[in-house]
Amino acid sequence: LVQSSAYNMKGDLVDALSQRCDKLRVQIPLSKELKHVVACDDAAELDDIMAKMDGQGLDVPATWLLPEGPMLYANLAHAVMDLSHAKGLRKRDHTLKAATKKEAGPQVEDRELADILKSGQDDRIKGFKALLGVETMLVVLGKPLLDKLMERCGSIEKQACILRSLQKGAVTGNLEELNGILLKVAKAGLDNADVWLLPEGARLLARNHNRQKKLEEDAQNLANLKGDILAQLQQITSTVDIPAMKALLALADVYSVKGKEHEAVRDRCKALEMQVPLVEALFACGVTDDEAHLKQVMAKVQEAGLT
Repeated sequence: LVQSSAYNMKGDLVDALSQRCDKLRVQIPLSKELKHVVACDDAAELDDIMAKMDGQGLDVPATWLLPEGPMLYANLAHAVMDLSHAKGLRKRDHTLKAATKKEAGPQVEDRELADILKSGQDDRIKGFKALLGVETMLVVLGKPLLDKLMERCGSIEKQACILRSLQKGAVTGNLEELNGILLKVAKAGLDNADVWLLPEGARLLARNHNRQKKLEEDAQNLANLKGDILAQLQQITSTVDIPAMKALLALADVYSVKGKEHEAVRDRCKALEMQVPLVEALFACGVTDDEAHLKQVMAKVQEAGLT
């Protein structure tokens, strides 16, 4: 454009080039802002960036001149949607907890804590069985009733053993441990709340199921996030945007996303970090008469194997 102006060149081609240059002056700084979206959790800041994009018509993919622009805008829209969804969930959970606490009172939390900490069933059962084993109990109660009481003691003893696993699972169990605990409960025929003789057993069973469901949802969300990162790694291999690559590689490392796509982006990023300064030096060679400098640049190019 400088050369065309110097020679007073006019026409549609010069106008089109000038318009393209103006658009790039706007889009390049905005694209740099978009690259930091992956590390931003400030809803107000994201809304401001979104307003800038929409103001320039960059919510339409065809408006972008930069090839990675639509993908960067999609990441922004996805981040805004995630924050909005999370905010809605937090608000809903806060409302539900407040309503539950108001309706049920503090005794619900106290009861849950008591269920988790309760112990000593084994000693009480052993003591009761010892009492039933006294000869006079056979005379007092009769054999049918004594047999029923002994059978009930055996059932409670079995449930107390399962209860200890449910207490652990309700607090510290990971998904694999919870699956094992609930399988153990099912094999013991205690997966129905109605069959529990210990009242805390049914409540702890429900708590374990809720924890299992939450951990499954978390695992699925993590898998979806890793899938999104993997898709972005596949797409970014066609760009020359080093900062965007580094940001995505850092995100992939945080969530342990590995594989050939990660290696390809990492290798491309390293190659670009080496080549970009050489390209800039080669461009500068076009306007210099310093032979020593030219030889120095060509030596670096040859050393990098880019001849």
